[in-house]
Amino acid sequence: MLNQKLKNEVEKLIINLKIKKNDNLLIHSNSAGIFQFDNNLNSIDYFYSELKKKIGKSGNIVFPFYNYTVLKKKHFNNSKLKCEVGFLPNYLKKKYKLKRTINPVFSHLIDGPLSLNLEKYEKYSAFGGTNNFFSKILTNNFKIIGFCCPVNSITILHYLEYLNKAPYRFNKKFKLFEIKNKKHCHFHYDYFVGKRKINYSLNENKIRNLLIQKKKINFHKFGFFECWIINAIILEKIFSEKFTKNNYYFINDTRFKK
Repeated sequence: MLNQKLKNEVEKLIINLKIKKNDNLLIHSNSAGIFQFDNNLNSIDYFYSELKKKIGKSGNIVFPFYNYTVLKKKHFNNSKLKCEVGFLPNYLKKKYKLKRTINPVFSHLIDGPLSLNLEKYEKYSAFGGTNNFFSKILTNNFKIIGFCCPVNSITILHYLEYLNKAPYRFNKKFKLFEIKNKKHCHFHYDYFVGKRKINYSLNENKIRNLLIQKKKINFHKFGFFECWIINAIILEKIFSEKFTKNNYYFINDTRFKK
């Protein structure tokens, strides 16, 4: 039997984050948020089913399914890649047979109409290409949810750094080998990497305070954790405006004037 406290908290979460029918949701997740109420896999099923029920068949739920080890190992089998950024995506993929994009590093798990024709999404670049999935987050008016995650976990900010040509990053090509049908298919993968001598990590407080100041982010207390939601298009507008004025504003390196 499911924990009643969990049921109540999930219901309040959906209401307070104003999740609606036909919404497209990109969810950065921390499974500890669910397990604080009930250390049971059925709790994840309940959480997920309630979200799906709310957005309906026309909505999409997307989870990051990122694997950074690929860049170190240089070789991979796309069908066997695991998510390295959370327990929920691995569990949901296995339990519900969800599909994901074919990008070896920045893959996205998708449940909804956008899961059709997954092979069309960009494979050879983290943030570039003509059909990068991060661009779909903007064009399809996604809402980004941080489920018990800090605001600097918003990965699309790195895509916005790419679009705004962040001076502390540069394009680098990685030679990768995909193991497919017992053969090695090699290709070059473009990644907008950070310069080693610069602390290019994103400052959580600066991002958080800016979004609060603009009154465009909604927070919700979920037990011991905090959840939040923001529209991706609004986030892009706020980021780009600030970045234009000071393109070092968001990073932690203290050598640059903030």
